[in-house]
This record gives sequence, structure tokens and C-alpha cells, in this order.
Amino acid sequence: MTSTYLFLMITGLSPQIITETLYAYYVGTGLDDSIPTEVHLITTTEGSERAGLTLLEPVTGQFHKLLDAYSINNLSFTEDHIHVLTDAHSERLRDIRTPEDNTAAANFICEWVKKFTLDDDTQLMVSIAGGRKTMGYYAGYALTLFGRHQDQLSHVLVSEEFEGNRDFFFPTRQTEIVYSHTNKPLDTSRAEVTLAQIPFVRLRQELPKNSLVARLGFEDTVGEGKNLALQDIRFARTINRIQKSMIQELNKIAIIHLYILGLEDELDNFTLSLNNPSTQAEMLKIEQTQLKVTLYKDAVADAGNGFGAMSMTRGKKEILGMSDEDIRNDLEQQRLEKAASAEMEQTANIIKKTGLFDRVDKLYGDFDTLVSDSGGGSEEGAADEVGGDDGGFGGDDGGWVDGAGVGVALGRICTCTSIAR
Repeated sequence: MTSTYLFLMITGLSPQIITETLYAYYVGTGLDDSIPTEVHLITTTEGSERAGLTLLEPVTGQFHKLLDAYSINNLSFTEDHIHVLTDAHSERLRDIRTPEDNTAAANFICEWVKKFTLDDDTQLMVSIAGGRKTMGYYAGYALTLFGRHQDQLSHVLVSEEFEGNRDFFFPTRQTEIVYSHTNKPLDTSRAEVTLAQIPFVRLRQELPKNSLVARLGFEDTVGEGKNLALQDIRFARTINRIQKSMIQELNKIAIIHLYILGLEDELDNFTLSLNNPSTQAEMLKIEQTQLKVTLYKDAVADAGNGFGAMSMTRGKKEILGMSDEDIRNDLEQQRLEKAASAEMEQTANIIKKTGLFDRVDKLYGDFDTLVSDSGGGSEEGAADEVGGDDGGFGGDDGGWVDGAGVGVALGRICTCTSIAR
């Protein structure tokens, strides 16, 4: 049972986000104000100064005005609840400008989210409506890593004419006038503030148990590539478990659908599958395959006495996990590939001319050289080519007979037919 609500707001130079979010929860959704609640703010130095002046001043503070206007009880927000971002040297940040500042902000936010989720009796509600976009991303990602089933991630939507207005903090009960940037008067009692709940994947159960109690920053969790890879693999395993359950249900739906269509013969003749969206899982599979192949080569290699540590067949079964049928099919495929390779080596003897370069030869080829190379440079060669046993211009009886002489020039085949006289 929840004993305490914890709000964690991420803001920059717009402290209005805090009162707008609280209004959306307490007035918009009817959040139970009998449960003690704390509001915590992560911001920059300037953001902290603005929040203190506009929200927490005893008389003019908008936070106190919100509580009074809507009679909200058990809600605590003090200067001690404002947490200013610090850099790697523990210096307070006035803004996030450099890659180093971003890294420091990520670690800072991650640490606070982890801290707020240690107690199972609390419910953490994180708002990413304010601050720089990177701050909101880090808060959302941290909640993905450490969030529990009861925790929430949200954003607030404000009426367009009031959005970004420095004088608007929440919809009032009575008419109050603020002015837009075009000096247009606006009635704050007519403003609308809507809470948008953001669903997120919870990976808390996939984290190493010691990471929930140790001081673990953003870089420690997802940085340097190695931990990101481990996290991605755990994520892939989680997705794989979910996909197995989904496939079981989808199979049932498919069977019912086929049965209704009268395709009873096809009820067991289909397969459903889902891809696991993990690059690291795929890379791990490739690495495992590579290690198996290396081990297989070592196992079947000659140990010095003419024998290997195991036979090729046994190595394929025990190391590569192949079945007898797999081994048979693989050997057949390898034999076909060897035959294909031998055929490829004989290509030059089988195919004398591909015609691939005909166009280029026609434009740039040396005709005289081509004729000379083909035997047409001498009368004897010409006679051999034109005349022959099968006919031509000179037959055995010395007369003229029908025949065909084939001459090749510039890649074109010309057939010449002699005319009998």
C-alpha cells in the first residue's frame, strides 16, 4: 500500500510547470490528498532562484496560492526539495551547455530517480514537461531503468494562449487577468490544463540486484558501450519472453480464423514469429557462432597422431548443435558448391565470347588487328577459312557449288552465301 507520494519535476526557467502539474493531478484526476506528498524539483541554479521567488514566497508564492484555492492538504514543497544540478566537480550548474554538463546532468537525475524508488511503499510521479529536452529524456530513461509498477511518467498540456505565459501558473477559480505577449487580456479561470500519462518500459527486474543499492550513475548503467550492451541483451531477453506469450495467443487466433474459413487442412501448416529488436542480441549470437566454429576447428584438427580430438561428425553434433539431417544436408550442399566451383574454372573454355564488349569494340576496336588475329591476313588463311570440305568457293570437283563462308569482324557475325553459276 502506498504511504507517500513523491513528485519529481524537471524544470529549467519555467517554474509554472510545477503548479500546472500539481493542478492536473489534484484537480484534473482527483489525486487523493490524504496521502502525504512531497514535491521535489531538479533544475539549474537560475531555475532554482526562479522557483524560490515565484512559488515559495510566503505571501505571493503561487504554490501556496494553489493549495489555498483548491484546499489541497498534505502537500510539502520547501527549499530543501529543490535539487540543483552539479558538474563532475560538484559545482552548481547555471545551464547545460557542454557534453560534460549533459553527462553530469544525466548522472545527477539518474541518482535521484534511483533514490526515490528504493522504498516500495512510495509512488514516484515524474514530470518531464520542463527543462531542456535532454533533461526530460534522462528522467524518462532513468525511470525506465528503476521505475516500479506503481510509478508514473507524465507531461502537462496547457491551452495554447496560456502556454509559455510567464504570469500564468494554474487555472484559477475566479477571474484573474494576465496578458499575452501581444498584450491581449486573458482570463486564467478559462485556461485548460491536461495531464498526459506517458507509458514506459520497466526494466528494473532486468538490472543486477546490487545496482539498485549501489551508487549507480547514468554512465555506469548505460555508458561506455559495455553496460549498454548488457542492458540491451537483458532488454532483448525480456522482449523475447513477452513475444513467446504473444505468439501463443496469436497462434490460437490464427487457428480459429482458419477454422472459420474452412481451411481445416491448414490448421497446423503455418508458423508465426516475431523479430527481437536488439542489435546487441544479434551481435552476441554472431560472436557465439564464431566461438563455436573456432572450437570446432580445434577439435577436429590433427592432434599430431593423424587423429583429431573428435570426428567431424561428432564435432558438428556436439559443438555446432547440428542434427544428422542437418549434417547430411550440409554435406550435400558443400558437394554441389564444389561442383559449381569446378564448372566456374572451365568457363573460359566453354564460353569463347560473351558479347559484353561488342559496343566498345565496334567504336574503338582495331579492325586490322582483329582480322590478322583471326587468320584473315593471308591468302592461305583466307582460303582455309572460306573454302573447305563442306563446300565454299573451291570444291573437290573444281566447280562452283553452294556454300557458306562465315567471317567475323568487329564482334558482328556475317553470313555470306555464294551463288552457284
